Amino acid sequence: MQRSENGIPTLDASEKLRDSACAKADDMIARDYWGHHAPDGTGDPFVFIREAGVNYSTAAENLFYSSTGGPDPVANWMQSPGHRENILNPEFARVGVCLRTAAYQGLPEAHLYVQHFATPMAER
Repeated sequence: MQRSENGIPTLDASEKLRDSACAKADDMIARDYWGHHAPDGTGDPFVFIREAGVNYSTAAENLFYSSTGGPDPVANWMQSPGHRENILNPEFARVGVCLRTAAYQGLPEAHLYVQHFATPMAER
């Protein structure tokens, strides 16, 4: 909806990008970190995207977490310049989204959202 409202083609859902987003969410939960890179410098989104079998020319990641019943992730991403840029980037053709609910980062239960974007090599 955000893209069409801004005159940008909608994204196609990608199972491979969903898999990479879920692998990233699972890694953050298992190692209890928050960020595009793990504290030891590993775990960047591009590793997960490549490991899922996506050969891309452009890729990006959005992260969001909140307590159960918390704010809408898309509304929050659209208020953040970097996240908004990823959502509205006309170069991106595919998206994969993962939602995990887990005790995480000292919270009793939280929703962790990971969004991976990519443009496959053949489409650029």
